[in-house]
Amino acid sequence: MKNTTKNMTTHTMTNTMTNTATNLPIKASTHMASNIAANAGLRKQRGASLIGILFFGGLLVFLGIIGAQVVPTYLEFQTIGKAVEKAKGASTAAEARSTFDKVAQVDDIKSITSKDLVFTPAGNKFVISYAYTKEIHVAGPAYLLMKYAGRTN
Repeated sequence: MKNTTKNMTTHTMTNTMTNTATNLPIKASTHMASNIAANAGLRKQRGASLIGILFFGGLLVFLGIIGAQVVPTYLEFQTIGKAVEKAKGASTAAEARSTFDKVAQVDDIKSITSKDLVFTPAGNKFVISYAYTKEIHVAGPAYLLMKYAGRTN
């Protein structure tokens, strides 16, 4: 048998080997297959893995649930601020408390009552201040504590 390794050439354009004596393609050698496998490993993989997608999806769901519980408490805080501003126009503390109770009943304010308002004299008027907390259950023994405080000018 004649050694045909001298008669084989590699075509770089098509990356196939042919026997120059018969001009027929030859199966790729293990050397060529290992080069292809090595080059495939050099390419950097990109994209998100299933675990990454599940992690970030779970994180988004968790933040969405917490946000859905926090936003109503903040909106109620803003409503309380508007009710206190309306009560500020009264001439006495008792009248301001009565005004606040009426506005709180209409706006469905449950976190604070007129008894929680603190009146501080400032010249011929008074400054109304208030503070309260809201607890939001997160999971198990974990709670998110929201502290709200405000005052009129």
